[in-house]
Amino acid sequence: MRDDQGTGAKSTLTRPEEEDWGSLYQAWCTFLRGFIAGYAFRTGIAIGFRVIHLLRTKPRLLLSLTQLVGESPAPRVDAVRLGLTVGCFTGGFKLLYGLLRRLRGRDDGWNSVIGGGVAGLALLIQEKENRRTVSLYLLVRLCQCIYNELKRRNLWHFWQNDWPHGDSLLFVLSSAQVMYAYVMRPETLPASYYKFIVRSGPTDERVLQAVRNNNRGLPIDIETVASFVRKRGSAGTLALPEMPKLLTERFPPIVPCAFLHPQEVSCARFSLRTFLDTAKKTLPLYATLTFVPMIVLQFVKFLRYPIPMTIRALLSCLRYVLPCPLLCALWLRGVRPTQPRAGGPSLHLLSGGRHLLSLHSDREEEPTRGVGALRPASRGGQPLHAAP
Repeated sequence: MRDDQGTGAKSTLTRPEEEDWGSLYQAWCTFLRGFIAGYAFRTGIAIGFRVIHLLRTKPRLLLSLTQLVGESPAPRVDAVRLGLTVGCFTGGFKLLYGLLRRLRGRDDGWNSVIGGGVAGLALLIQEKENRRTVSLYLLVRLCQCIYNELKRRNLWHFWQNDWPHGDSLLFVLSSAQVMYAYVMRPETLPASYYKFIVRSGPTDERVLQAVRNNNRGLPIDIETVASFVRKRGSAGTLALPEMPKLLTERFPPIVPCAFLHPQEVSCARFSLRTFLDTAKKTLPLYATLTFVPMIVLQFVKFLRYPIPMTIRALLSCLRYVLPCPLLCALWLRGVRPTQPRAGGPSLHLLSGGRHLLSLHSDREEEPTRGVGALRPASRGGQPLHAAP
């Protein structure tokens, strides 16, 4: 029996029992905070995409709350899944950490290792196709933590400790692997991610299939490609002297530029057009992904400093937007010489990753480069994991 805060009231709980209840209460509060943050984040992303869609199609429907929220239950289910995943992971870790500390009678790193491992089962709440992406991202994060710890202890380093381009090299190799899978092995990428690249990229799916067949020594579907070229081709492209022959050849030595970009005769002009078109397509996406987390996770701070945070978010959004159009434009310029059937993964590694980070990532702050490099690294690991 103890005097509770000197008020004269007697507590019937011993100190260990109070610590147990305190651990349960903290775990419950952590679960609620994680659930609310995950749910609000996914819901905000869905509403942001819905606003962008309505602005492009029917702006007047923005005044309708039903149209704004949407009638499909899928975003709400995804929001609940994400909220439960985040809440169960954070709250479960907090609970297990407290229980292990009580049962083992010590507070060391093993409590974190065991608690984090068991709490990681919260990933099972996600749908099967999303688990691999999250798992690979966490695996890359784990490798980053191990590398940083070894570097801190001066046990191992990469090209000397002061070499500042490791994040850039990781981004280049990861982007190259993603682009190789995009062209040659699309079945190894998640379907939604592959559709996003095709939708944002410069090359039509029918032409991509022709490139795959050409690299593998198979005949291309010239009827499908010819229909695409006649439909999308400019007058200058269709008037090329070699066009009649190109539209009948099933085993060309290389897929010509007239097929890759029939909209423009000039490769340089099409690269510029690709950069601008891709930037317009991806800007709304990255604007949503930048502003929604800022408002959801830093709402109080946003109310205090709305203008500085908005300016910083805009600049951050522009930095995140640049890599995708740069990659599409420069990849198109670099991949053209690597199309012959002798080409393979090494050539796509050279063309898929070169130039990008030298133009963009090295100008980022070091923490931003690290986070930016980890995103394609997790995606780049998926084709390696899915390949037979």
